[in-house]
Amino acid sequence: MKCIEKENPLSEAGHIKKNIKFFVEGKTEGASTFWGKGIWNILREEKEWMSQQKILHDIKVFDGKFEMVKNLGFYIEQHFTPPKKTSGIPGDYAIIIRDLDCENKTSIENKFNKILYKYKGMYAIHFAIQEIEAWIVADMDCFRSVYKYNKHKCFTDSISKIPYISEPEKIDCNPKISEYLENIAKGCTLRYRKTIEGIQLLREVNPDTVCTKCPAFKYLRNDLWELIDYPEDKRVRCLK
Repeated sequence: MKCIEKENPLSEAGHIKKNIKFFVEGKTEGASTFWGKGIWNILREEKEWMSQQKILHDIKVFDGKFEMVKNLGFYIEQHFTPPKKTSGIPGDYAIIIRDLDCENKTSIENKFNKILYKYKGMYAIHFAIQEIEAWIVADMDCFRSVYKYNKHKCFTDSISKIPYISEPEKIDCNPKISEYLENIAKGCTLRYRKTIEGIQLLREVNPDTVCTKCPAFKYLRNDLWELIDYPEDKRVRCLK
């Protein structure tokens, strides 16, 4: 991925190197909670690096895929060309993240590209396949941290029986992974809620493990590393 560099006098004055914004489909990825934001939880190392390197990074959360399509163009424009009255720093790049949900990937990309035709080369489209829960079940150890007192065993034993669980992106949408988790949790007298336990689990997953099982997550992570000049010696874990 090649990022277009733009001269930004505000960046130099404020020692800001880049301004990157993540545009995410829903609250699991981006809502502010007691346990953090889902996308920052799983990209916690990259978030720390961006903070250290004075790379501005923020999240715009949409209320689902339909609201995302409806309003993405407006918020992308606000990112790259902030209204003068806000004194905002013009954006350098945008990363769009959406659950694929067994829809046609090319069709979604074409729709976004049509909306964002003015910003070609200044954004990337990424997918959680088929939804962000694929990243959670890719590292079963995370359940041990969230579901205490051995209650996780009932949960993980049942999850391990889901077809294609060793390759989570191959799990289809009938039912979705999130629906599997909700139903399995009930059977174990536990609870799984996307914006509560889901966000906690994303904080506990090992992103290097997720890389080995979810190619779409690996692609997102590698793309981000190029964009933020992430150290080569830290990339090896995900490139194996």
